[in-house]
Amino acid sequence: MQAEQTGQAERPLADGDVRPPLTALMRQLGLDAQAFVKAEAVFIKERAGEGWSHAMPGVVAIGIAVALLFGAFIAFPLGVMLILADYVGIALSVPIVMVVTTLIGYVLFKFGQRRLKAALKLPEDR
Repeated sequence: MQAEQTGQAERPLADGDVRPPLTALMRQLGLDAQAFVKAEAVFIKERAGEGWSHAMPGVVAIGIAVALLFGAFIAFPLGVMLILADYVGIALSVPIVMVVTTLIGYVLFKFGQRRLKAALKLPEDR
């Protein structure tokens, strides 16, 4: 009974094969699980590194778009509005400048978004 609990004794099966002890099976299961986790970690690291190299232009474009939008909505319009005010009046210069800066920011944002979406796809799907 004691040998059976420790898993040291091998018990014969009905068809003549010998079953390995439970501790050996558990040990093998643990080793297989560790190998699987290590392989998955390597795969994820490789995939993330590959995706990051493709994602970098998109991240940079989004960063530039945000900086442009912040700058555009704070300082840049004032100068352009004052210049345009001499030609079309202050009432029209404000919406013109705001629409142009918004379009530039939108185009850059969409470019960055497309690059990020492409970077997250598998290489064979790009």
